[in-house]
Amino acid sequence: PSPAHVLTFTRHLLVLNSPPPPMPGLVRWMQAACAAASLLMEDEPQDVAWKALKPSLAPATVAGKPKVAFAFMLYDGIDHDSVWKKFFEKADPSEYTLAIHLKDVNSGMHRDAFWAKHIVQPGPTSWCHMDKTRLRMARDIYKDPQVTQLVWLSGDSIPVKPFNKVYAAYAHSQHSQFCVDEQRQRSEMWAVWNRRHGMLFSDHEPELRSLFRGAFVCEDEDLYLNGMVKMGLEEEMEKVCPMWTNWGPKKGFMFNQAGERLRGPGCGVKKNFNPLGGEPAHPNTFMSVCAKGIEELVQDDRAFFARKFDKAARVVETGENLGDYLKKLL
Repeated sequence: PSPAHVLTFTRHLLVLNSPPPPMPGLVRWMQAACAAASLLMEDEPQDVAWKALKPSLAPATVAGKPKVAFAFMLYDGIDHDSVWKKFFEKADPSEYTLAIHLKDVNSGMHRDAFWAKHIVQPGPTSWCHMDKTRLRMARDIYKDPQVTQLVWLSGDSIPVKPFNKVYAAYAHSQHSQFCVDEQRQRSEMWAVWNRRHGMLFSDHEPELRSLFRGAFVCEDEDLYLNGMVKMGLEEEMEKVCPMWTNWGPKKGFMFNQAGERLRGPGCGVKKNFNPLGGEPAHPNTFMSVCAKGIEELVQDDRAFFARKFDKAARVVETGENLGDYLKKLL
């Protein structure tokens, strides 16, 4: 098998492994195989072709006033609609652009004047494989010469900073942000792409895909971080999580500083599970939250967005809908 297939095989064994391993040292062997396969892949023709694109990369900044683009990947709508409306209503329209991909063509968002004008043509999407549609959206977004950063957002996400703080943090940044799983060389899809890197991905989609040579991967998690690493762009990215998520304790995507306070006494969380054992494939979904945890997220300088909050989630202490409570904090 090719090194790419070895890498894919060992990654998926690591994901599906349920403790205890079948024999001592198996997990360590697979991790070593992943690392070896990654090194072997570096000398292959597709890697050479990818690295050759580096001199032609777009600049990281733009002339004039920069914009931040926000791209929502949705099934049937934005769960916390009211707080997102407030987020954008308080923004200067010259400082942002908005694109919404909506899988459900019958969604009421098509009839909501606030959102409808931002809905893009639907494309193919499935778990782990939204990449074709995302890259098409990125190409369209970067047609606006003022866009410097592209923020990817989910339907169950919430903003935990007001627009002006988000804009101040991102508009002039020359870096991309990836929430990295160091154990498996992947990143969450909810990232922030600088123009320089987003245009690299979207303008050179065939070359990006060729890095894995048809091996089965979760493109949304594997393609972009590895594309950056393969090209030697590590110094141009920040390994931080702009989107707070409450993963299980063994997941590599770790950003849990408010997790215990969000799900304190009386606060409910829907825990996901892996039918094969081991770590769940999805993060926890909050059915209700404690006020202290939400307030901590709002005050934490590392968090700009957070996700996996049920549409009906309420704040335990006040009984308020989470979105209505957040509007008072932002």
